[in-house]
Amino acid sequence: MIVAGLLLTRIVRTPSARSARQAWVDDLPLFADLADAAKEAGIQAAHDHANEQWKQTAYAALVEVARRLARFTAQDVWAHLKGAKPATHEPSALGPLFLIAARHGICAKTGRYVRPVTTTHHRDVAEWESLIVDQGAA
Repeated sequence: MIVAGLLLTRIVRTPSARSARQAWVDDLPLFADLADAAKEAGIQAAHDHANEQWKQTAYAALVEVARRLARFTAQDVWAHLKGAKPATHEPSALGPLFLIAARHGICAKTGRYVRPVTTTHHRDVAEWESLIVDQGAA
């Protein structure tokens, strides 16, 4: 990687180990900004390329799940969407809908990641808290 090569060259030319660490730390915000920009671009691309009708159906499913459950994950929304037409070719298109729902006061991240009931590439998934849950249903 070119960026890593440039960073490594900079560290090797630094006279002491302390200043090498400091040079690395000084560069971290730049890389964090690049990573955030790439993440945002990926989220936007997933949203832009998803079928409009699917996005409406998926958003309605997300709102319905938020009405029923006090805490939920994307897996709960996918379960609600099972068999819905049209389907999406890109499962990551659900992520931007969560962000939109959060901006609209439907849900908020709890800050926790939970192990899904079914395996999704062996990783934990974000847990969301409903801000509109029907207390009789929860």
